[in-house]
Amino acid sequence: RRTVLLLCMAVATAAGVLLALTGVSMVRNSTVGRYEQALGADEPGYQAMVVPTPTMAVVHRGPDGTLAGVGLLALEPDDDGGSVVVAPPSLLAQRDPDVTTTLADVYLTDGAAGVTAALGRMTGVAIGDPVELDDGDWARLVDPVGPVELTLDNAVGEWAAGPVRLEPADVGRFLSARDPGETDLDRLERQEQFWTAWLHQVSQGGDEAVPGEVEAGV
Repeated sequence: RRTVLLLCMAVATAAGVLLALTGVSMVRNSTVGRYEQALGADEPGYQAMVVPTPTMAVVHRGPDGTLAGVGLLALEPDDDGGSVVVAPPSLLAQRDPDVTTTLADVYLTDGAAGVTAALGRMTGVAIGDPVELDDGDWARLVDPVGPVELTLDNAVGEWAAGPVRLEPADVGRFLSARDPGETDLDRLERQEQFWTAWLHQVSQGGDEAVPGEVEAGV
């Protein structure tokens, strides 16, 4: 009986080892849950995880409390550079599907958040963060690399045509300045000139070119 019992135990052990080896082989060679062929980016059903482009709306409140301008900022991949789209307050926007108005009117009723939402709908961009700046905020932002140098084709306000050196304290007034007879588009051209000149100086200014936190705000 002892011999028979030992033989049965040996057979059971051998069978267990065989089943274990068979199970391991089945698991290793199983294709359940595995992609045999990846879909190409141009094939139906293709899906990909993407990281949203960091975006920000810079809403400028003029000295009189009205909207002076809006800049849409977007970073390039790996935070290597970026772009700015400048929009005038007179730009037509939809407050909701049934109401079309201007960004200036949206600002008066819904503030910077409303302008950001309207600009996002208009451009088809999910704007992640709105920042509202007044003249004092602009002075603090520009101070590390000021003055900002640019060239005006036409005089405006206190600034004559030709080379201009904008001190940080003057930037807010300059960006909102508009002479009688000028349109928002005339002012928009000067705002574009400022952004181009300022960001060029920022690119040369190193880590301290813009004050504030590195991971938040402008």
